[in-house]
Amino acid sequence: MDINPVENPYVDRQGVVHPAAGRPYLRRTPAGPGTIVAGDAVTLAFREIGWHWGGRWPNPDYQHFSANGD
Repeated sequence: MDINPVENPYVDRQGVVHPAAGRPYLRRTPAGPGTIVAGDAVTLAFREIGWHWGGRWPNPDYQHFSANGD
């Protein structure tokens, strides 16, 4: 599941930001409206139901939550 892709972009292995409009949101602090950060209500709620957050991956995918960790 992807949430607010612009505010929570994905950075691929080549360092390309997806979507490109998400580049200004790579800086995660201070967290602005719609951004997802470690320990916030969104990450905690998903963790409680056993889902994994892509923001902790080596190539961060801040928008992504997965039930299987991928």
